[in-house]
Amino acid sequence: MLAGFAGSTPMVSLPKIAVVGAGVAGITAASQLHAAGFPVTLFDKSRGLGGRLATRRWPTGVAFDHGAPYFGADDAAFKAALEASKAATTWQPRVQGTKTGDMWVGNPRMNAWLKDAATGINTKLNTTISGITANAERWTLSVDKRKAVVDADIVVLATPSPQAAQLAAEDTELAARLDAITYTPVWTILLSLNDHNAIPCDVIADTPADSPLAWLGRNAGKPGRDVDNTGWVAHARAEWSAENLEITTDAAIAKLAPAVITALGCTREAVQKTQAHRWRYANVSQSAGEPYLQNAKGSLFAIGDGCLGGGVEGAYQSGDALAKMLIAAHTEA
Repeated sequence: MLAGFAGSTPMVSLPKIAVVGAGVAGITAASQLHAAGFPVTLFDKSRGLGGRLATRRWPTGVAFDHGAPYFGADDAAFKAALEASKAATTWQPRVQGTKTGDMWVGNPRMNAWLKDAATGINTKLNTTISGITANAERWTLSVDKRKAVVDADIVVLATPSPQAAQLAAEDTELAARLDAITYTPVWTILLSLNDHNAIPCDVIADTPADSPLAWLGRNAGKPGRDVDNTGWVAHARAEWSAENLEITTDAAIAKLAPAVITALGCTREAVQKTQAHRWRYANVSQSAGEPYLQNAKGSLFAIGDGCLGGGVEGAYQSGDALAKMLIAAHTEA
């Protein structure tokens, strides 16, 4: 459990809370609320925790951190939480280009520190919340388009803002504020090589201006990873990704793989296998400028990096701010 999440259960009646989205913001809020004694249920449509702190493993055993490859920690509270975790550490890669600031990663996977934080929380994975409906003073959540016996006093939406806006559609004011948040996408390419040791760096941070690529990284260079892992992850530039947002994964590979091969200085024959993944809501381009958003009754909230920007760190700050507010509002005299 991350530092700052410990707490004692107060002898008061606390509202039942449903958190939709098990990424950084959702787990941060749910963990603190759970530690303070709130009855919390955490939902996510995916089969694992972490959202964009994602790792994909092929049947061959090659693994790729194909979401956020690392994250910064300038906020003192966030940095303290990471330092207290046994599942997060700084990464000191060999960089071709310019390295700016600390590069934090989960160890041995990007979501490892979030798994620790989620310990003990009632978590429902592979569970899609398709709608929320206000019912008197409570909320009813629809699971996989079916009315289910899932109710809550407070709902926290910790998904990308366009998805949160759909769930909050009954509250037109909150939905409009969520709709005003915008994102830039990122296409990622995953490659396994015959001989990854032939490349003398772990990160390529500077690419030519005419390249569609923004960043490349070797998974084996990160702490806790298999040193024999031959996987590389390449991120396309935001502009290129936006222009090619709706192409197929095969088309993305066809367009980007040659640029990856050029950047790595290898041959086509050195590439064993490739895959592509599109992150539609990769980075926030216009945030709400507030740590969290809420409806007029204070029973429906939205959190995430869309609130403050700042990627992983901003998502943590958003979830942390909401949890602290709710704990103070419901446990302090």
